[in-house]
Amino acid sequence: MRFQQRGYGDSTGRSDLSVWVEDMTACASVLKTATNRIWAAGQSTGGTMSLIAATQACFAGAVSLAPFCSLEQILRDNAEARSILESRFGPLQEKHHRAADALTLTHGMNKPVLLIHGTDDRTVPIAHGKQLAEGIGASAKFVPVEGGEHHLRNVNRRAVIETIVAWLNAQDRHSQ
Repeated sequence: MRFQQRGYGDSTGRSDLSVWVEDMTACASVLKTATNRIWAAGQSTGGTMSLIAATQACFAGAVSLAPFCSLEQILRDNAEARSILESRFGPLQEKHHRAADALTLTHGMNKPVLLIHGTDDRTVPIAHGKQLAEGIGASAKFVPVEGGEHHLRNVNRRAVIETIVAWLNAQDRHSQ
């Protein structure tokens, strides 16, 4: 299932980064009636928030592409990040900083996590993905995509998708 956060696409409401995990958890609660293994997944800001959502009991783990560690760190590492994020969420507030601190909120998480990051990502430096994987620990698998930019449009995306599917299948085999 793919859903759009409030304030995106056809969804109603105003976009608010501080409630992404709440929205993802509500969606997962509905899905629990149909399946017992739900994975949080996302790219960029969605990748960051999918990692944080995966700390909730309703998620089996996460697949995260090009996540940032925290708002504080991405604002320091990318001069354009503030204008990009504020165009989506309005002025960044303390509640946003607390909600999007993946480095702190996922530290030592004991759920399977797949982190994928392009080596040529100029939007979110690959160091963010590496640092998150190290902070999560043994349950995280970090996959660098050689030459990949932020959205991985310049690489063989089929190979990336195959990596994700193979990893998810391995998680299913491991849980049986």
